[in-house]
Amino acid sequence: MGAGRGQTRRTHSVLPKAVLAAQAERQRQIEVGELREYRLPNGDLHREAGPARVYKNGRKEWWLNNELHRLGGPARTEANGTKEWWVRGQRHRADGPAYEWADGSREWWVNGKQHCEVGPAVDFADGFREWWVHGKRHRVDGPAIIARHGGMQWWLDGAEVTEKEVEEARHSVLTEKIRESPLGKVTF
Repeated sequence: MGAGRGQTRRTHSVLPKAVLAAQAERQRQIEVGELREYRLPNGDLHREAGPARVYKNGRKEWWLNNELHRLGGPARTEANGTKEWWVRGQRHRADGPAYEWADGSREWWVNGKQHCEVGPAVDFADGFREWWVHGKRHRVDGPAIIARHGGMQWWLDGAEVTEKEVEEARHSVLTEKIRESPLGKVTF
């Protein structure tokens, strides 16, 4: 395909052979029992062309400069299907859950903080759910914690509050939206 008029040139994400050769020269592959890992001469876990740790049980970990890190996929995978997304040593995934367990449980993290604006940041298969925004428990449209047995707790901006305080905060938010919208109509 050409690179003009609305068409995008597709390139492979494979590193050039010279880069791979130079990387291989400065890395050491070490096998210890059930583990194969790639390290720089200073001892840091590091590999750009694949996982830096490979376990015989199927677990794989991507490391750069001694930090769990991978763009475009999970930085840790388990043979059972569990996946974890990490960027520069922090749990992070902007377009979905940063943890996906084999049983269907999920957690959302952004820049090392639990965070999800469109639903619970913790959603376990057993029914337990927690709402987090920017690393703080927070929810204005209901309880921030729903336990699997049905127990509930209300939180705003990282502080436990009463259900009534959440209702007042929700009313305040709606009132502000009405004031800001044209003709007093609420838009979401």
